[in-house]
Amino acid sequence: MTRIGTKRTRMMLFLFALILTAQLFAATALAADLELLHNLPGEWFAAGLEVEREGETPWLADLFLTLEESGDMELVIYNDSGDCVNTFSGTWSSEYYSEEMDRLLLEFDYAEDPFVYNIYSEAGVENNVHRTWLILEETEHEEQTPFERYFEFDGMSFCREKGPDMRVVNCDSWVSLRADPSTSARRITKVPLGALVFTYGQIDDFTYCVYENEDQAGFILTRYLEPIE
Repeated sequence: MTRIGTKRTRMMLFLFALILTAQLFAATALAADLELLHNLPGEWFAAGLEVEREGETPWLADLFLTLEESGDMELVIYNDSGDCVNTFSGTWSSEYYSEEMDRLLLEFDYAEDPFVYNIYSEAGVENNVHRTWLILEETEHEEQTPFERYFEFDGMSFCREKGPDMRVVNCDSWVSLRADPSTSARRITKVPLGALVFTYGQIDDFTYCVYENEDQAGFILTRYLEPIE
């Protein structure tokens, strides 16, 4: 093979690896969008909100919003003593609104018309917990929603938490978290035996992982990982 041919081959391999890496990150971003659009069912919470209504002493509230796959919905409000203050029941549905935003319709049992919210999501790993934020922004509506009446604003951020899915194994004390899927790539940090990580797909013999937070994201050899039971 000529030198020109060798250089061309190396360039093609480099571009191929770059495309694979780009596809991996694109898949991660797409997964976040799909979680917003298709995985709304479940429990979302907003904790430690300071609430102050006219003529009352400020207090802290925890909110739990449960969206059932059947379309049933329940919003439960607790005070800082753990007592249930109020429960709102009804139904919910979701519709596609734009490339970055979905629309959530909440129809409470006592309401004649559904309350419509624009929703979007933010997600990230911090302190080894993956948090997905569900952010509701109300569209124009003549009546006040329960959120407005209780909290005097027109939106709410709810959160869903998820733990790591893989564990570091088959090593003496640590494995390398590398910037690229290669044993010669720069080491970002050492991940100790038994550490828990989030995984987002594979390239060749490597798995893309997030360890503890978004600043510690890179590649670990797949043979050093096993699913958490």
